[in-house]
Amino acid sequence: MSKNVIIGIIVVLVIIVGGIFYLGSQEIGLEPEEEGKEGEEVIEGEVPQVLNMAAVISSVDVGGNSVMVKSPEQEKEIKLVLSAETEIIQLKFPFDPANPPTGETTFTPERIPISIGDLELDSHILIETKSSLYGKSEISDVVRIQVLP
Repeated sequence: MSKNVIIGIIVVLVIIVGGIFYLGSQEIGLEPEEEGKEGEEVIEGEVPQVLNMAAVISSVDVGGNSVMVKSPEQEKEIKLVLSAETEIIQLKFPFDPANPPTGETTFTPERIPISIGDLELDSHILIETKSSLYGKSEISDVVRIQVLP
């Protein structure tokens, strides 16, 4: 091969590698992400639909049929006003949580119906509602409370 052919091949390879590098560094069709959003799509004016929340019981008012809870992610307390339709369930594992079974084990926790008077302070619960919990300090449409083991 002649010297000109080798130089031509090298030039073509450099152009191809440069083009690949240039195209690989481009974000085609994407707008720059806003700082702090990290892939979160938020439409201006739209309120997120949040129907479930994990929380810890901070107080129980049996007479007022309400429970104060605190979300692990927030410092503020939220009041849950329970109705006659609110289902309260204690989940119980078929084994001691301190000594779980070894190996691949599947199980279904036992679901024990309890009343508001059976709720204990500092219990971890899962709350399910009919409408969004987002930004509320009092929730009156609680469908179900599941007390975690």
